[in-house]
Amino acid sequence: MGKPDPRHRNTGSSKKSTGTDTPPGECPQCWQHAHDRRAHRHLGPREDCPQCVDHMINGHPYLVPKKPSFWW
Repeated sequence: MGKPDPRHRNTGSSKKSTGTDTPPGECPQCWQHAHDRRAHRHLGPREDCPQCVDHMINGHPYLVPKKPSFWW
C-alpha cells in the first residue's frame, strides 16, 4: 500500500461539538442534544426525546461551573 493522500486526511476541524466540550454555564446533556445529531437519531419523526422532555419539566440537574467573575 502506498502512502495516504494528505489532501484526504481528517484534521478534526469538521467535527461537530459534543457534550465533552460543554461551555461554562451550560448543561452537558442539553449541549450534546443540541449539537450532536447522534443524540436524537433513534427517534422517529415528530417523536419527543424523553431526556429533553424531562429537562423541560424538571430543569437541569447539573451545569458546568463558570469561572468567578471579577467585574464587581
